[in-house]
Amino acid sequence: MLLRHAGYPVENLDGVRFAELLTRYDELIAAWRAATAKALDLKESLRKHGIRAPTVSPGIGMLKPLNGPEVESALSGLPDGSDLAEYRRAVDRLDALLTACEKAHAEAMSASRSHLVRLFEDPWRQQTLLLSNTSVYADFQSWLPKAHRPHDAHARKMTDLLAMYLQRITTKNETNSHFGPFSIGRALPSATGLLWSLGEGVERTAFLSHWASSALAQGFEADCLRPRPCPMSFHDGNRVLLFAYEQRTGLPYPWHLGLTEAYHLDDEHLSLLALADGARTVAELRSIWTASRPAARFDYVLDRLAAKGLLHLGPEMPVGATSPMGLRELFVQHGADLAPVDRLDDLLVEFAGAEPDTRADILDEINEFFQRTTGEATVRDGGRHYADRAVLYEDAVSQVRDVLVGKEVHDFVTAELSDVYDALLLGSRVRMARERVLLREWLHSTFGDSVEVPLGRVYEQFIADRDEIGDLCDDVDNEVKAAQEHLVDELLSHWDGESPEVDVAPEILHGVLSRYPPGPAAVCNPDVMLGAPDASCFATGDFFGVIGDAHAVRDLLTHGPFTPFLADHAPGLVDEIMTGYRSIIDDDEVLVDIVRGHTSKISVQARLPLPDLEIVGRSMKERADVLHPRDLYLVAHGNQVDLRSNTVPGRIRLLASLSGAGTIRHDPLAIFSFPRTLGGGLLEDLDRAHLPRFRSGRVVLNRRRWRIRCDSVGAHLPRKWESGDAKLFLASRLLTEQHGLPQHVFAKFAHEPKPIYVDWSSPILVRQFFRQLRAAAPHDSFTLSEMLPGPEQLWLRINESHHTAEIRCAVFSRPPQS
Repeated sequence: MLLRHAGYPVENLDGVRFAELLTRYDELIAAWRAATAKALDLKESLRKHGIRAPTVSPGIGMLKPLNGPEVESALSGLPDGSDLAEYRRAVDRLDALLTACEKAHAEAMSASRSHLVRLFEDPWRQQTLLLSNTSVYADFQSWLPKAHRPHDAHARKMTDLLAMYLQRITTKNETNSHFGPFSIGRALPSATGLLWSLGEGVERTAFLSHWASSALAQGFEADCLRPRPCPMSFHDGNRVLLFAYEQRTGLPYPWHLGLTEAYHLDDEHLSLLALADGARTVAELRSIWTASRPAARFDYVLDRLAAKGLLHLGPEMPVGATSPMGLRELFVQHGADLAPVDRLDDLLVEFAGAEPDTRADILDEINEFFQRTTGEATVRDGGRHYADRAVLYEDAVSQVRDVLVGKEVHDFVTAELSDVYDALLLGSRVRMARERVLLREWLHSTFGDSVEVPLGRVYEQFIADRDEIGDLCDDVDNEVKAAQEHLVDELLSHWDGESPEVDVAPEILHGVLSRYPPGPAAVCNPDVMLGAPDASCFATGDFFGVIGDAHAVRDLLTHGPFTPFLADHAPGLVDEIMTGYRSIIDDDEVLVDIVRGHTSKISVQARLPLPDLEIVGRSMKERADVLHPRDLYLVAHGNQVDLRSNTVPGRIRLLASLSGAGTIRHDPLAIFSFPRTLGGGLLEDLDRAHLPRFRSGRVVLNRRRWRIRCDSVGAHLPRKWESGDAKLFLASRLLTEQHGLPQHVFAKFAHEPKPIYVDWSSPILVRQFFRQLRAAAPHDSFTLSEMLPGPEQLWLRINESHHTAEIRCAVFSRPPQS
């Protein structure tokens, strides 16, 4: 397992919290309401005595002070001036409190900005900008020496940026490098509690991003390249079909299967395409070609196949290899000069081990070397918050070492949470079970029983029948929706509509799940956040847990950025993972991994002792251990549908679907992997204005959550404010009062990929919330969810300071009937 924690303690936020400001603003709201009540009393008194004062009445509605001879004249008919006097006292108090609030807010904002500057004068905190927002780092560095001057527009811009980084590196766990380090640990059921030791400091490792490694390899000599056929090309005589999984939504997944092109090739093109197996070099292909064909035609045919997308001709950084080690292997394989790799290797090691005052210079040297060598820019998506895609990617092993999870937490993660995993997987399991039947019936009716249908033929007919298959999938969607709604309805039936928390007996959730078939087998990657006042509570069982995310995809311990570290610190990991996979498949099944690379970061996966199926990118394994989609065929027989290949024995079980989707609507092979879901809480997608916290014993099934329309947030106090931020802070107080919000929440907006932390007592964090709100469409909604575990429930202490943390692990589930 992994323990990932925020790189900086929540105490870093203390300097931007001002609880007394909440009290002041609450007094202002009370005074506003009191003045409004006195205004109504005064208007009623005027009506009662038949006094018409058209020049004064609007001022009463706007809570104006009502001073001056004209006012006295207009209201002279009031026999008793008490209502007017009380009104004036209420308005005077309102104006005094508003002035005091503005002053206190300005002081708090100034103190907050000064606190941010002091924090980010620390050279290591500055590295958050260097590594994740490189394009603003130079501007930040030039501004920092002048940061203590009066806060002008530039200072506001910079401190807004620092506030956004501070909330992230103190409250979230998925940031990389030292501002989101991780530890490698083990579960030991014979131990008690949750234990660890502290090392001297973090251990950083720098990698080249996958895209940067690929760019460096582009200068190889053509004759040493090893062309391979496009994985999604299929031959049928002299006819070649080229398919692709294409993005349709702008999101990474799901991809959508489409027919890109159909070619009719002559014998020359077909013969060279058959020879280019990814193992032979261009020089070797040329030698074979010239033995029976004119040498002059070779380059023409080779270039034509590459231009049509049927052949990958350029050098390829293998998916799964770490950089620069993988880059070194590639250079050796192509007989290229290793000097650039040696230099980069030295620079990356130097960067990871350097003190902060020299890291920017080393990064500049890396960037200059890269740009000089490749001619390409050194960042992608530059300037977007958290979104720079730099040449360099760094991660860090925490100073928290030797993490040992004892019986109490082990049993909680594997047993008490098991119904939660099953509930999260309910929809995807229902879908996979039903779509297995649909695909079998479609194959049977289209091609016949026990007919071995090549995958290319399946793809071609699938696209032709897409509308019909889509209609069938609509029916499955309804079944999935019904199953999920059944679960939701059961939970909601125990809520009175007002209580902040509902305790659901474990047998209720289990009872819902028992009504559905328990399979298919699944792999789940839960991020488990544990809440406890301190670590000693784990030995006594006085803790609770909530799942932050639970991705049902390939296991993320051997397929992710942590893999190189795990390989060094947990040498038995691959064997354990393989034991997990084999425990959930049938004896006659063979596992096949998928090569579908991440093009931005390091795209690492372990070399599992399995064949690879190439989809996007090149496998790092020997070509004999690599399957091509054209090697596959489907066969429907009896009540079963199989995915098979003539090159491996048994039915094939893919570790993941080719398209990244969990439905045959996008990918006919989706049913031959494991149920797929990417999600958080059980009720994450439920469109409700408010949901309580659902708890089952020590398991939090769902955090409290609110969905609010963007254009419903505001404050309409009829007064002119000197500061727009001060006025918005009033709006935040009204928002928290209206919805009963806790002090600590996360806000998620549609336009921002990451949730942001908000403490309603912090004027500068409230400002960031409203900046995001202004960027949203007025009729959109945003989501607020409680911070759970909250600041008082953060058990991980490093040097007496509290850090948010989560456990990441892989859970393998084979239900009895699957």
